[in-house]
Amino acid sequence: MLNYIKKGNGAITLVFIHGNSSSINYWSSVMQNNVSEKFTCIAVNLPGHGNSNFSSTPEQTYTHKGMANELDHFLQNVVDTDYILIGHSLGCNVIGELNFENNTHCKGIFLTSPSIIGKALTPQDIMLPNPLATPLFLETPTSEEVDLLMDELSRKNTEIKTLLIEDYIKTDPKVRTTLMHSVINNMLCDEITAIEKLNIPIGIVFGKEDSLLQIQYLNNFDLQVYNEFPIILANAGHYLQFDQPEKMNALYFAFANHCLVTS
Repeated sequence: MLNYIKKGNGAITLVFIHGNSSSINYWSSVMQNNVSEKFTCIAVNLPGHGNSNFSSTPEQTYTHKGMANELDHFLQNVVDTDYILIGHSLGCNVIGELNFENNTHCKGIFLTSPSIIGKALTPQDIMLPNPLATPLFLETPTSEEVDLLMDELSRKNTEIKTLLIEDYIKTDPKVRTTLMHSVINNMLCDEITAIEKLNIPIGIVFGKEDSLLQIQYLNNFDLQVYNEFPIILANAGHYLQFDQPEKMNALYFAFANHCLVTS
């Protein structure tokens, strides 16, 4: 079972799913927030991340689909209410790989710094050509390579950089190489189409200063985007929750209230 933390006891659950080589620590500012009585908040560690166990079968568990299978098992066995899925980066791909057939419990999906793929898009259509990003797909990069990447992703915030490096080191190194293998071998489903087919609200937010993603790449698809989304958030990079916690928290709860009204 995946490791997680839980706060609140509302009638609908917000499930927070972090990105590659990250952990539930990324969501600490929203989990420490005064959660409305309407909501339960759960932040989950993906396999091989944080305090979730390392897999004995990484070639299966650490693929995008394998992580989705683990998350699906978690949702079915731990979350006993309707829920909204909130993903960051890789967490958005994991959401896109879920099997939503006959799923009546998911009432909304909120994608932050998403890298969801499909519609014949290639990774080059989604990712910026950033040579500093290579440690995200390497088993044993040098400490200098990790330091340079986290210096950029933290936007030179020392406290955030320390947290990013700690989570990176704690992650099973086989996660990163397995994810890269999945991408190279076209093992991902058409995540964009899968999400398009859902008749539920979709929220999308990118950071204006994201150094990893092409932040306009989802603009021309038929996602059922809620209200003013997609939002391009100023003064924020790839790690939106670290850069703009108050604004992101407000967006989550406004979106969740919208989902409650429309469900």
